[in-house]
Amino acid sequence: MFDLENKVDAAMPCTKGPVILITVLCLLSGVLGQRDWGVTYPSTSICGLKGSFVDIPCTYSYPSERKIIKTFWHFILRMDDLNQDSKYQGRVEYLGDKRNNCALRIKDLRDSDTGEQYRFRFITDDPDGMFSGSQVSLTLTDLHVKVSPESVKEGDEVTLTCSTTCSLSNNHTYIWYRNSQPLSNSHITGSNTLSIPSVSREEDGGYYSCAVRVHEGHPSRSVCVLSGWSVTSTPQSICALKGSSVELHSYYTYPCDHAVTKAFWFTTWPDGKEPDDLKLDNHYEGKFIYIDNIKNNHTLSIRNLTTRDSNSYRFRFITDKDRGKYAGENVKLTVTELEVLVSPETVKEGDNVTLTCNATCTLSNNPTYIWYRNSQLHKHTAGNRLAIGSVSAEDAGEYSCAVQGHEIHGSPKRTLNVRYAPKHTSASVLPSGDIEEGSSVTLTCSSDANPPAHNYTWYKMLKDRSSQVGSSQNHSFVNISSEQSGLYYCVAENVIGKYNSSAVQINVTYAPRSSSASLNLSGDLQEGDSVTLTCSSDANPPVHNYTWYRKHGSESAWIGRGQTYSITNISTEHSGLYYCKAENKHGSSDSNATFLDVHYSPRNTSASLIPSGDLHGVDSVTLTCSSDANPPVHNYTWYRKTGDETVLQGTGRMPSLTLNLVPGVDGLYHCEARNKVGSENSTGVRVSLPDSGLYRGILFSALGVISAVALLLSFIVCWRRQKTQSTTTSRSTHSSTQGHSDPVYDNVSTIPMVSGCKQKVPADHRDDKDDVQYASVQFKPNKQREVPSQEEDIQYASVQFKSNKQQEVPSQDEDVQYASVQFRKSKPEPNVPEPPLSGTSQEETQYASVNLQGCPPNQG
Repeated sequence: MFDLENKVDAAMPCTKGPVILITVLCLLSGVLGQRDWGVTYPSTSICGLKGSFVDIPCTYSYPSERKIIKTFWHFILRMDDLNQDSKYQGRVEYLGDKRNNCALRIKDLRDSDTGEQYRFRFITDDPDGMFSGSQVSLTLTDLHVKVSPESVKEGDEVTLTCSTTCSLSNNHTYIWYRNSQPLSNSHITGSNTLSIPSVSREEDGGYYSCAVRVHEGHPSRSVCVLSGWSVTSTPQSICALKGSSVELHSYYTYPCDHAVTKAFWFTTWPDGKEPDDLKLDNHYEGKFIYIDNIKNNHTLSIRNLTTRDSNSYRFRFITDKDRGKYAGENVKLTVTELEVLVSPETVKEGDNVTLTCNATCTLSNNPTYIWYRNSQLHKHTAGNRLAIGSVSAEDAGEYSCAVQGHEIHGSPKRTLNVRYAPKHTSASVLPSGDIEEGSSVTLTCSSDANPPAHNYTWYKMLKDRSSQVGSSQNHSFVNISSEQSGLYYCVAENVIGKYNSSAVQINVTYAPRSSSASLNLSGDLQEGDSVTLTCSSDANPPVHNYTWYRKHGSESAWIGRGQTYSITNISTEHSGLYYCKAENKHGSSDSNATFLDVHYSPRNTSASLIPSGDLHGVDSVTLTCSSDANPPVHNYTWYRKTGDETVLQGTGRMPSLTLNLVPGVDGLYHCEARNKVGSENSTGVRVSLPDSGLYRGILFSALGVISAVALLLSFIVCWRRQKTQSTTTSRSTHSSTQGHSDPVYDNVSTIPMVSGCKQKVPADHRDDKDDVQYASVQFKPNKQREVPSQEEDIQYASVQFKSNKQQEVPSQDEDVQYASVQFRKSKPEPNVPEPPLSGTSQEETQYASVNLQGCPPNQG
C-alpha cells in the first residue's frame, strides 16, 4: 500500500530513506502528483514590504472521489498549523477554500519573517490521502529613493528611482510624494522612476518619497531636492471629544544643507522671546507626546483631552545654521462634549420626537453616531439625529449617544419622558382568597401611567350596571359582610386619559343562615304516601353536612343525615315536628320546625250513651260518637237497627244525637264518622225503654193504626199505577192545597206516593231479599204547631211489603211508600193555654197524623 503521506511535489528534492526506495518514491510521487494529487505555487520566492502584507498564491488538486477534511500552512520543518504559532497569531489569514484555492496572506511583515519557508498541506477522507506541497520562501525589503545626479542644481535634469532589495511581484504601480503630498497623475508611473527635466526650486524643490499602490501606508524615506523652508500642518482645525486623544501633524522642509537640531510645539509666543516647548509645561506632562520617527514629519499627540486643552497650537523647528528657524501656522483644537437634546421636550404617545447628539463644534470625517437606550445599543445613524415617529411608552427611557471609534466618550444620559394614559390597570384583593365575614379587606388599584394616575374610582359590578363604591387607590371594607361579595374593578385616570382594570372577586364566607326545611307535597299527606324533607340554607362555602332531627316535646332526636330525608309508606307515627341543621367550616344553623301532618281516615270510632244504665225516670238520652281522625271528622251519621232493619236517624257535623225516650225509640244504634280521607262505623250501643203499661197501650193503638194505613197504601199503589199522569197533577194540587189548609189532626192527609225513592242505607244494614215499603201515621193534637216540641214522642211504624222476587235495590217500576206515625202527649207548652180536652185530667190523649211521602222525614 502506497502512503500518500510521502507524496511530494516533483520539485521537492528526495533526501530521505535508502537510495533505492527514495528513487522509487520520487518517481511514483512525480507521476501521481502530475496526474491526481498536487499543490501549485505561481512562484516559490515571494518579496514583501516591511510593515505591510504579502499574499502567497496557491492551488491544489486531488481525486474527485475524495473529500477534503483539513487544509493548513506550516513551516518546512514543523507540521504545526501556522495559525497556531504564537508568532503568527492574528497575522495569518487563509484566503482560499476547501476545494482548490489555498492562497495565504501574512500581515504586519517583520524582519524576523525574512528567510522563512512555508508549505501548504491538505488531508482527505482517505486514511492515506495526505499531501504537502513544496516550500515557498519569503524575503522582505524596504523602499529607497535614489537621486541622480547626487548633487543637484537648479535647471538640472533629475531622475528619482524607487528601489527595493528584491523584486516585487504583480507589476506594482508606484506613487510619488513631494513634501508628503501625492504628485499629480502625470507623475504616477507604472515603473519605479520619476524624471524632472529641469528642476526648479520654487516648483520642484522639496522632499520626495515613493510608495507602492495598495501599500501606501508604508512609503519610503524622503530625499531632499533643492528644498526650501515650509511647514504644513494637518488638519488646520480639529474638533475632538472630551476624554479622547488627538494628533496634530506637521510636515516640514528646509534647505538640503541644513540639519534640524530641535522641533517642538507651542501655544503662545511672547514678544521678543522664544516660545516655550509645551512638553516642558508641567500641566501637559504625560499628556503630550512627540512622534518624529519619520523624516520631515512631526506629530503632537494629546491624550485624555479636557476642555482646558482647547487652544491654538503651532509647530516650530530649528536647524544647525544661523537663522535656521521656522514655525508653522496655527492649528485650532476645540474640545467638546456630546449631549442629547430632545425636541419637543414634552411628548405624549403618538407624537413625533427628535433626539440630537449635539456638540459645540463639528466633528471631522462625518462620523457615524451610535445611540444607546437604557445603556443598551439602540441604533446607528449617519447623522447626529435620531427621529422617532409616533412615539410610544416603549420608546421612553434614558438615551445617550457616542461617535463610532470613540464609544467610551459618549454623552451623558438624557431621559425621554413619554406621557400616556393609564394602561395595564389592575385590581388586587388583600388578603387574597376566601374572606370570612367580619374581616377587614383592602382593594388596591395599580396602573402604569405617565404622569401617575391622580384619580382612582372603584365600582361593584351588578347584574345590569355598575355601582360606585369608592374613590381612592386603596378601598377598604371593615367588618365585611356577605352582601359585599361580588366583582369589583377600578378606573385609573390622569390628565391624558383613563383605563379600567379587570374585575376581581371578593368571596365573603359565612356560617349557614336562613336554614329551612320543606316538604315536596302538592296536596295532603296521607298514610301510605312517601314524603321527602329537603333542607336548604344560605351558606358560603356551601353546607357540607346536613343533620335531621325530630322534636318530642322539648327534646330532639337525631334521625338522619343528608340534604334530604325521605320516609316511605308513612304512618301516623311519623307525624310531628322536623327540623335540620346545616353546617360548614364556619358554623351551623338550625332550620325552622316543619310539621309533618299525616292524614288518615277515622279509626277507633265508638258510640256512647249518656246516661247509661237504668233509664227509669229519664225523658231523653244522648248518643255521642267519638273517633280518632286527621283531619277531624266533618260529618257524623246515626243509624238504628231493630231486627233486620237499619234506619238512618240523622247526619250532621255534631257528634251527638239526643233521643226522647218514647215507645219505638229503642234499638241498636251506631254512628258513622267521616272525613275527607274516609269513614268508619262504630260498634252498636243499645237504647232500651223502661217496661210500663202506658207504653204497651200506646203500642197497641199504634198497631191498629198501622193496619188501617196498610190497607190505604194498598189502594193508593194500585191507583197510582193506573193513572200516573193524573197522580202527578194531583200531587202538585195537593201540595198547594196542603200548604194553605189547617191540619186536621184526627184525619189522615193523603199525599201521593213517589215511586223509586231510594233510601240511602248502608248495604250492611239492608235486607237484600226484601222490598220494603214504609208508611208513617202521625197523630197530632187539635192545635196548630209547626214543629214538635221536645215533649213530643215520635213513634215510627213501618209496613213492609215483600215482593215475590229477590233484588238488592227496588226497581224504578216499584213504588215504595213511607208513613210515619207520631204520638204526642197533650202536655201544654210553656205560657200557652192548653185547649180543653175530653175525658178526665188523668187521661193522656194521643193524636196521629199520616204523612205519605217518597222518603222518610229524616232523609231531608
